[in-house]
Amino acid sequence: MCTSFAALTLAFAVTTPPADTIPAAIRRERRLSAPAELRLSIAPAETLAVSVTGDGPVIVLLSGPIGSAYTWRRVAPALVAAGYQVVTIDPLGMGRSARPRHADYTLEAQAERVRATLDSLHVTSAVIAAHGVSGSIAMRLALGHPGRVAALVSIEGGPAERAGSPGIKKALAIAPLLKLFGGRRIIRGKIRNGLREASGDPGWVTEELVDRYAEGPANDVGATLGALGAMADAREPLTLGPRLGALDLPVTFLLGGAPHAAGPGAEELVRLRASVRQAEFVLVEGAGHYLQEERPEEVVRAIGDMAVRVRR
Repeated sequence: MCTSFAALTLAFAVTTPPADTIPAAIRRERRLSAPAELRLSIAPAETLAVSVTGDGPVIVLLSGPIGSAYTWRRVAPALVAAGYQVVTIDPLGMGRSARPRHADYTLEAQAERVRATLDSLHVTSAVIAAHGVSGSIAMRLALGHPGRVAALVSIEGGPAERAGSPGIKKALAIAPLLKLFGGRRIIRGKIRNGLREASGDPGWVTEELVDRYAEGPANDVGATLGALGAMADAREPLTLGPRLGALDLPVTFLLGGAPHAAGPGAEELVRLRASVRQAEFVLVEGAGHYLQEERPEEVVRAIGDMAVRVRR
């Protein structure tokens, strides 16, 4: 969906959480320059890829549908250098996490998996930055477990009501071709095109970068198709829209100002502005959906400011 947000009046926000403690063994490892890469089993066949690095108050980065820790490579180090502990989580079926065919892929279930992950890391409250549909996951977590989300920075994420997006339906439409020809090259091409279409300036979409984004989806084409099908079929037990007014936390919606595919539509933005009492909207001119790639300094600033705001 192409969106233009020039008519919105946008303000800046700030962020974050009280210091929490991650288990000592992980805490020792995360002080190294390289993050601790974890595989956390949430339920049978449901393993999440988690990265932990840094020391200090906790900031959680929730990857989007084709994102992973790699997506945050220009954001996480700056936050660590500023004195934060950064936990990156790939939701089930996304990034480097498992893709079980018969899992519950509702956004409510994804929120519960994020909660379970934070529990396993002994994190009771954190500022969360989420990309795309994971913004809806974070909002559902905040509503279901007040206090677990100290503040939210939603990067191009609106109040999504289901995991299955038009992009998923398009991907499933070519499933027979993927199965017939092996799929890796087709998936890679679809990811390249999707990244370019969602960008304000696609110059950042290099072949090496496409390879990294395609690692998770292309490694097991059958599992990817199964997970996408389950996402498309998932039906939410609770709608988010009527509950937005109950969000009792600071939220910054960070939006790309250039026309681009993906991101919240105009109606969703109107609903957010009318319902979320502590919401601020920040427009990044010339950028698209992947702000952490196109304008990482703006993402770092929004998250860092929110962290300072919460700690006051």
